[in-house]
Amino acid sequence: MFFKLYDYTRQIVALSIMISLILCPSFIKAQSYSLIEAVTGRTLIAVDKRGEAWYVSPRDNQRYYLGNGQTVNNTIEKVAVAISNDDLKKIKIGIIQIDDFTDTDGDGLWDRLEQVLGMNYLSADTDGDGYADGDEIANNYNPLGPSKLPFDSKISQKYAGYILLQYQNNGEAWYVFPPDNKRYYLGNGDQTFQILTKLAMGITKANLEQVPLSRP
Repeated sequence: MFFKLYDYTRQIVALSIMISLILCPSFIKAQSYSLIEAVTGRTLIAVDKRGEAWYVSPRDNQRYYLGNGQTVNNTIEKVAVAISNDDLKKIKIGIIQIDDFTDTDGDGLWDRLEQVLGMNYLSADTDGDGYADGDEIANNYNPLGPSKLPFDSKISQKYAGYILLQYQNNGEAWYVFPPDNKRYYLGNGDQTFQILTKLAMGITKANLEQVPLSRP
């Protein structure tokens, strides 16, 4: 009888400790950190808050409002990180399909992306090797020549979640999408907004408010 009572008492004590841990601020803070780690470097859509779009910067783990095509450029200027052409080339290129984006030659790559990469957007096979430019990019081949593209997984992981600016070119902006560590060209304001929201993950208002808000 004594041992049964002792075991029951131990269960009550263990349950009390568990409840106190759940209710204590440090536990809640730990839960918040876990959420922030999960969304850092991601773009978010607040599913129960009029579909507001946000970006959580890995630089400070704070969320930045993306607004719309007119205001997103201001956010990009605040959060972007400069990258050299050599390092950028070592990050795989992501392909995204958006109805509003023109693909004149039908090779699976939108025109502006091809122009930025030095390809001919009027020809589906820029280097004339018999393979479409989009297929070559998707399979890590160089659409401008016979070689493979010089990727480096360490560079990709280093910049995962960051928005990058090519300071050695014309300030082209790229987003390294954490789930695949590929870089997506962002284009202009409206194009940037469409790409970042297409790659976004949904989040509730309650969870969104656990991520610190960036102040002007």
